[in-house]
Formats: sequence, structure tokens, C-alpha cells
Amino acid sequence: MNKTNKKTAVAIIGSGNIGTDLMIKVLRHGQHIKMGAMVGIDPASDGLARAERMGVVTTSGGIEGLLALPGFSEIKIVFDATSAGAHAHHNQLLQEHGIKVIDLTPAALGPYVVPAINLDDELDAPNINMVTCGGQATIPIVAAVSRVTKVHYGEIVASISSKSAGPGTRANIDEFTETTSKAIEKLGGATKGKAIIVLNPADPPLMMRDTVFILSEMADQAAIERSIQSMVEVVQSYVPGYRLKQQVQFDIIPADAPVNVPGLGLLQLASPVLTRMALRQFARPHMQALADLTEGQVQLAVGFRRELCLVEQANSLGNPVFRPEVGVHTSLPRTASGRAYLLGLPDEEREAYLRDLRAADPQRATWLDQRLGDARRDLAEHGFCRSHGDLHRELESIAVAMSRPQDGELWVFAVTLPIYSPLCGKLETEVGPRLRTLVRSVESVLGASGLS
Repeated sequence: MNKTNKKTAVAIIGSGNIGTDLMIKVLRHGQHIKMGAMVGIDPASDGLARAERMGVVTTSGGIEGLLALPGFSEIKIVFDATSAGAHAHHNQLLQEHGIKVIDLTPAALGPYVVPAINLDDELDAPNINMVTCGGQATIPIVAAVSRVTKVHYGEIVASISSKSAGPGTRANIDEFTETTSKAIEKLGGATKGKAIIVLNPADPPLMMRDTVFILSEMADQAAIERSIQSMVEVVQSYVPGYRLKQQVQFDIIPADAPVNVPGLGLLQLASPVLTRMALRQFARPHMQALADLTEGQVQLAVGFRRELCLVEQANSLGNPVFRPEVGVHTSLPRTASGRAYLLGLPDEEREAYLRDLRAADPQRATWLDQRLGDARRDLAEHGFCRSHGDLHRELESIAVAMSRPQDGELWVFAVTLPIYSPLCGKLETEVGPRLRTLVRSVESVLGASGLS
């Protein structure tokens, strides 16, 4: 770090959302650095136009344009906010000039760096990789648990606004998941890491929110909570808006029923948490294959008592179907998944739900009785329940529940298509049978693995 009062000049390559946001932060809050140049490849980009208005030197000539700038010799640090593919070329040229490179893409040519964990260890590296936005938000939490006990598996779900994801981010989805997964292991200390990103089209745009699932050895819960809170405070020191949205939740795992987890081996960890993770690992490729085949969306929801929550979804490339955020609750009366779940409940639980609904809203209860009658007929004739567009008129969904609960929770798979899809006319003959096959395949794999 510059030990004098003189600020170090930096350049930013990439005039999209990430680069422009970083530029504004440097201009407003830079204590040790100042803007030397903003670099893009589109002369008409909003980012370059904004930089010019704010008095920043710009070039639309890409990395070659940066090297040709009269003031290039003053630039000591370059932030690369382009793409993983372009970063290798940029880094090669910049290293020839002795420039320190901070990689904001998932290229991961240099060491992974999360400031709360290992910044001091990598200050002298010529190229450091800042993992991903989701990694920066979640890996500190995994590392906080690793300080207390062994972490076998860490999974993060990063939900961001579609509006905040520019072309560069969208082109790097695969690199995002791969780089973040590896960094969960390298920096977070997990034996196995997994990363999922969700682009949410909600308007107004939502704030970024991340969920962290951890499978670990037994440990003092209070010690884990203290470690996480301490780590949150460290991150808040450089990201003031960072915060936990809820208290840390624990699910105690009994040690008397060992199971085999793919990638981890035989562990004495048989709990609802483990079953959920294993089921999702088994189901994901099947769900993605069906989503690609139907050019729609395939969802997995888990139900307990009177709650049904979306835990996984797979989308075909270019799928226009609305993408709800993982973790949201699903309507029981108005969705195919909700009706399949209600019909999968024990009779007394379903009747108790309907009895309470009749007391609170008789008209709605009468309507639901009719819809459940339709659902029973669909289930008997076709093996699935339908939404009939009751939640979203422009969408049609069918759903199939697993034949029996997993550790007290009932799992429901669904396919959602736009009503103009040709396959909406082939639900009984093509889509439905494939969805039933997916569910039975997952059940058979779970049964063979001793998890059901």
C-alpha cells in the first residue's frame, strides 16, 4: 500500500455495471487510489459516457487503447471487470508492464482472495482473483464455521437482480459456479463446495441475497454463532451494508445411521439436511435435462406441514418463464405443486387445513374443494396435478409428488411452460410421462443409496 499521501492511479477495464459501479466508488470513497482511466470497447457505452462526464480519462480501444494512453505509465493497478475469457489476454499484457492486476472476473489465474480471510497473505501477488460477488458474500461464513469445526459440504445460493447482471456476468455463469465452488473449498475450508446463482427478474429489482448451507461435524452451537458474528463484523468493516438477514439455524444430526454421500464417502450423518442435499444432487441433472427438452422450467419444492418452499429450479437456455427466487414459499391452493402436496398429505392433515380454510374464507375453501377434485381426477387419469393457470394465467404447470415423505418432508417436482408452448397440448402424452419418470428415477436412486 502507498505509504505517502499520494494516491495511486488505477484503471478499470470493463465499462459495464460492475466496472461503472467500481469507478463511482473509487471517485467517491478512494482514500489511497484515484481513477487513472476507464477502458471499454464500445464507444457508445453508458459506462464510458458517465466516466467522461465525471472527468475520468477514457478509451474505447480496449486493452490496447489503455496501453497507448499518454498517462499509462502512472497507472500501477488495473481492475479487470470484463470476462473470464478476455482476462487471460489482459493479464499477459499488463504483467509485461509490471502492473498489479485485480481480477474481478471468474478467470482465477491468480490466487483466490477474500479480504476477510486472506488479503494480507496475497498482497505481493501480481494477479489476485476476487472470486465472485456471491463468493465474497458467502465464503466468509463458511470459513467462520471451519474455524470451529470440520465442514464436509458447503453450498451457497446467490440471488441477484436480473437488471444488475450485464452481458459479461451472463456470459460467465458457468465460470461463476465453478470458481465459487472451488473457492468454497480453498478459502472456506469445505471438503466439497457447490455454488448456485439465481437471476431474479422482479421489478423493482431486489437486493442481492445469499443463502449458505453447511454440513459439518458436531460442534458447540454458541461457538459457531460467535465465529459467524465475528466474521460478519470483519466484512462490515469494508462492506458497511453487509448483514445477516436471520439468526443462524441448526439441524442436529444423529450419529447412529451412517450413509454414503457421493463425493464425501461414508459419514455418520443421516438427517433431513443431508437427505435434502443428496436428493438435490441426484435430481439436478435430471431436472436440467427435462428443462432443456421442454424449453421450460423444472422446479423442486419441499413441503412440511402447511408450508411448501422452492429449493431448486432448472431452466432451459432462453427460457421466458418467470423465475421465482429459491427459498420463496409456494401457494398451496393456486399451484400445481401445492395441489400435489395437499393430495400427498395424510387425510387428517389435509382435512384440518381445509377445515381451517373454511372457517377463515368459506368461498375460497369451496373453490379449493373443486380444484382438488380436478386434481384428483388428473392424478388418477394422467399421474400429475395441473395449475390451470390459476396463479399465472400465462403459464401452465404440472406437478408430481414423491410417493412417500423424506424424513417427514414431502418433495414435489413440477414443470412450468408458457401457454403458447406447443408442449402445452402434449402434457398427457409427452411432458407428464417424462416428469413422472424423473420423480421415479430420483426415488429409485434414493432407495438404492439408503437415503429414503
